Amino acid sequence: MMLHWNCMKPRVKKNCRGLIALFSKDSYDVFREEMIALSEGKTEFRSEAVNLTLKGAEKYILLNLSVMPGHEHTLSNVLVSTTDISAMKRLENDLRESEEKYRRIFETAHDAILLADTDTGIILEANIKAAKLLGMNTDEIVGMHFTQLHPKEEAHIHRKQFKNHANLGGTVSENVVICRKDSDWIPVSISSGVINIKGRRYISAIFRKLPDRGLPRAQHFKSIKGAQRLSRREYDIVRLIASGLTTKEVAENLCISSKTVQTHRTRIMQKLNLHRINDLVRYAVTSGMVE
Repeated sequence: MMLHWNCMKPRVKKNCRGLIALFSKDSYDVFREEMIALSEGKTEFRSEAVNLTLKGAEKYILLNLSVMPGHEHTLSNVLVSTTDISAMKRLENDLRESEEKYRRIFETAHDAILLADTDTGIILEANIKAAKLLGMNTDEIVGMHFTQLHPKEEAHIHRKQFKNHANLGGTVSENVVICRKDSDWIPVSISSGVINIKGRRYISAIFRKLPDRGLPRAQHFKSIKGAQRLSRREYDIVRLIASGLTTKEVAENLCISSKTVQTHRTRIMQKLNLHRINDLVRYAVTSGMVE
């Protein structure tokens, strides 16, 4: 298609209709600005536009325009090529609508939902229910590694499970324990699936809180005879002590001071109504905290 430039008003040589008849208003405004730029020395441009067919229907096109050599000053010969990209645009719109629909479901879901990268294990999205379940803001959750949701000593187990879930495309349901910001531990059921967004794979995991009786491990977090619940830190210390570590070794393992370990140990003994370390070890073994 050849264009003739006359008094800053482009015309189509083939039928002499103004370009306003060929494009939507927004596309025409962009086209006109580019033509003005051509008159000021620019020799080519590439842009997307909405073309109007003879029946008035919209068609997306990729517009390439270049001034023919020797006509830079007069702009009497400008070569225009177009490519129909309507199918690509429809696909992009469908994808955008799909993402918007997913976003609405994600934000309004009654369950906690997390979205993590299958390659890195980094959490990329968290809905409001997830923030409430974990006792954190969504900004605090995003950027965490998924293993940080679970007890520290089980990180290697959950890292392996995450990899398996990613390879298998998800899991139907799995009962595990997750850690809240306040150090409380709660049993949950996790259902996950792998989704593809713009060529990248993510794991979408749904968390549902279980009653304590729904997970045998939940018994570990409550002491015998109805005593108070152990915190995550206290649980770690009990397990390490019961495993035979000294106070100094426990402190080094948890990156805290020996004095802090002693303080926690005293509180643990009070909570569990125990008086000797041997009793604490026996409690840990009978509760299944250590083998």
